[in-house]
Amino acid sequence: MFSKIMFFLFLFLLFSNPADAGRNVTVYFVYSDLCPHCGAEKAFLKDLDITYKEVGVEYLNIALDEEYISELSSYYGINGTSTPQTYVGDAAFIGFNDDADYLLYSNRYHAFLGNPRVIEDAVLLHVMGWGDNVSIYNAVDISGNDSLVKYFIQRDCNCFATVNFTGGIYLVAWWNNSRLRFYPDVVVKVNSSTGLVIESHHPSGLEEGVSVPRTESMLSDFIAYVSIFIYLVSYIIYSHSRRVKEKIRVEISDRQWLNGFIVLLVALSILLVYDHPHDGLDYLARFVRRLLPMYL
Repeated sequence: MFSKIMFFLFLFLLFSNPADAGRNVTVYFVYSDLCPHCGAEKAFLKDLDITYKEVGVEYLNIALDEEYISELSSYYGINGTSTPQTYVGDAAFIGFNDDADYLLYSNRYHAFLGNPRVIEDAVLLHVMGWGDNVSIYNAVDISGNDSLVKYFIQRDCNCFATVNFTGGIYLVAWWNNSRLRFYPDVVVKVNSSTGLVIESHHPSGLEEGVSVPRTESMLSDFIAYVSIFIYLVSYIIYSHSRRVKEKIRVEISDRQWLNGFIVLLVALSILLVYDHPHDGLDYLARFVRRLLPMYL
């Protein structure tokens, strides 16, 4: 009986292909309870966890898991304590913008800017085992050692990098923030098999194979978050502090507070739509979805 079991086990090992099985991947997610973008990514990661059975998500609160998070950021070389932070295999992401769908590296943070598409792509890359050789994330690090890129980074430490793959070559383009919508300052070609730099040069215009990411200003988002927070805190202080009421000497009814809040929301809505002309009202709807978990 034992010999038959060993025989069938031998046949299974002989004809099965380990590469066909998905690899287990752990996603480390660093979040803050006060971060609206963290709430949006948390919902996204829960869906991702359901979609891919090989994926496990470890949630790390930046206020409670400081030591572990510090070890993670040191290992990946990430710069900054902003949230959310996401770590998948050899890739580190910072922030979460559900309006973006491109891969963009920030030299300021030493990490890629997070969005649903690139995080899911990173998960797939490691689940399917496609990142065994030179990954798209390694290509950025390799290009960073090029002399032209080093000199460029010295002049602009807040620069960005994009990566495109074509014909077995990674095209790593390094951009000055002011030229991010036009063409890059340096382009480095990296061999995807060997990891060697083929060549680097200063382009005179946008080259074939290099895509320009569409970036949106986040200033209006910041203004909206802060304005709403200050208004709500002011209402709470006024409502519960007799000393404040006596000092102001102006009686403000709840109805007046509500009317003022409605005017503030209308003004902020106009600002958000104006600052994001590509998406308009769609962006406003996404902003509201990010905002609600923060205050509810």
